[in-house]
Amino acid sequence: MIKYINKNFNKNLNKNFNKNLNVYKEILIFFLPVVLLCFGYSEGLKKTFKNGYVNKCPLNNTVFKLCYQAFEICKKYFSLWPISHLLIYILATLRFHKLNQIILLFFLGIIWEIIETYGSGLDRWFTSKKDYIDVKKIKLSKNVKMQYTTYWTGTFSDIVFNTIGMIIGILIIKFNFFPVFIKNLLNTIFIICLVCGAFYINFYPIYIIAIILSLKYTFIY
Repeated sequence: MIKYINKNFNKNLNKNFNKNLNVYKEILIFFLPVVLLCFGYSEGLKKTFKNGYVNKCPLNNTVFKLCYQAFEICKKYFSLWPISHLLIYILATLRFHKLNQIILLFFLGIIWEIIETYGSGLDRWFTSKKDYIDVKKIKLSKNVKMQYTTYWTGTFSDIVFNTIGMIIGILIIKFNFFPVFIKNLLNTIFIICLVCGAFYINFYPIYIIAIILSLKYTFIY
């Protein structure tokens, strides 16, 4: 009897482990096209606008001001980049809303900010010496209000926006506030933005490949 119980317990344990492992893989696959989009968009901007590419990024234009006494966020102007963090995390939470999945989403956000902190090094690695642009030497136009002076910048505020996105996603699920409609709306918004981005920058293969992958694994209906 005990042997039978242990056998069933181990069987269920392995089944749950495999199920969770598959979900974790789905989460990583969900974010993979997003990572490729960021790299592809960065390289496309550089290819199109050369040294002025930081100025030319529409997502970097400041659009609102947020002020509260916490870390560097007080009295700071924000661009559309934090909004993109907020929306992608709402979308991710609508798909992956169990506690263990949300914890993984949170830590993936932190890992991404660490990667962005050392993004200049990655940028140098991905770009040939001939085409490499040292973003630290680029001066922003005085007439342009930008949140970031470099494309790759890890910030605590992005983690805050990720967290707010997860909270909004959880509330949408909990109160059943049109989750399917909101998910489809966000998918549509992202797809439109990606297509516009493809026309805004010169052709860059990684960006196009990332769009195709995102339609299959990330922005699905």
